[in-house]
Amino acid sequence: MPARLRPASDADLPAIRALRREVGWQVSPWALDDAMHAPNTAFYALEDEGRLVAIGSGIAYGRLAVVGNMIVAPDRRREGLGSRMLRAVLDSLEGEGADRIELFATPDGRHLYQRFGFEPMPPGVLIDLVLTTVPQTDASAPDVRAARPTDLDALAAYDLPRFGGDRSSLLRHALADRERPSFVALRDGSVTGYAVARPADGRIGPWLADDVRTASALLSAIAGLRLRADFSVHPTHENAAGRAWLESLGGDVRRTDGRMGRGPDLPRRLDLIYGNVVGALG
Repeated sequence: MPARLRPASDADLPAIRALRREVGWQVSPWALDDAMHAPNTAFYALEDEGRLVAIGSGIAYGRLAVVGNMIVAPDRRREGLGSRMLRAVLDSLEGEGADRIELFATPDGRHLYQRFGFEPMPPGVLIDLVLTTVPQTDASAPDVRAARPTDLDALAAYDLPRFGGDRSSLLRHALADRERPSFVALRDGSVTGYAVARPADGRIGPWLADDVRTASALLSAIAGLRLRADFSVHPTHENAAGRAWLESLGGDVRRTDGRMGRGPDLPRRLDLIYGNVVGALG
């Protein structure tokens, strides 16, 4: 009998973590939780005789959706399982109203996504920052303070036209998580940027700011926590000014060229994104 396609559940999380480790992917419990429990999410498993042989997920943030967690067990590849999984995820996302769908592809997965109409997007970079090199905030920078759950509506309203979709559920989880300290930048009471630090992963994201000065103030606030000496960030290709500033802080810079998308692009401000979250969340 063919492998059975079904929605994944919390009971599958140990097997999902094991499958990610098997292919050399990082396991972030908070990211899996967000991917499985966000509104308008599709998280599927292919099960064969009680074993998970493939998984895949997607989240629709309105018209913009993100695919992630696309894994087929190494010993079950070239059986069409990836195509079957991707079709199920795409059908679900399109049923939620998404017409622009994006993902980060591994080199082995690009041919599959191309068959489904995904096209390469401009490459980005992954930058390793050493926080001891972050300059002090100058007097003209906006006010920065720790973000609170009561900031959710303001942050979601700021994020939506810049990211391109409604990430209020993801932001709600981040603001409630003490392991992900968040900061908001304000000028005359209006949000001009925010950043979420993830010390356990060594990453910062989401991180958006209206200009480099605001981004610098947010980074200085994270550095002031002294949670760790270094963080990695994944700015968008479109944020040329931000990338130049981040690269000027030193640290390794690595090209990332797995970004792909299909469907019409949306009005958004990718030039203001200093740090993405993870591939499965946007």
